[in-house]
Amino acid sequence: MREWSIEVWLLNDRDEDVPATIFEKATYELHPSFPKPRQTFKKPPFKIEEEGWGEFDMQILLTTLHRGGDHTLSHDLNFAQEQYESKHTIVSSFKSSETEEN
Repeated sequence: MREWSIEVWLLNDRDEDVPATIFEKATYELHPSFPKPRQTFKKPPFKIEEEGWGEFDMQILLTTLHRGGDHTLSHDLNFAQEQYESKHTIVSSFKSSETEEN
C-alpha cells in the first residue's frame, strides 16, 4: 500500500502557488476499486489523501464559483517518482480579487 495526496493550486503571474479560490469545489473520480471512488472537497487546496496500490488515470472536476462552468482534468496517478506535479492550463474569464493581489 502507498499513501498519496493531491492538492489543487493556481499559479499567479510570477509563477508562484496561490490558493485556487476561483473554484467552489473539486471532485476526484478514483479507480472503482476504492471504497469511495467519487470524493468532493469544498475548500482550497481541495486536498485528497488516500492509500492504495497501482496506477490509474483519474479525473478531477473543478467547479468554478458563480456558475462559471466546470473544468475536467485528467491526472495519471503513478508512483514512478516520490513526488511530482502536473500543470494544466485552464482558461476562464472569472477573476478573483484574491488572485489578482498575489
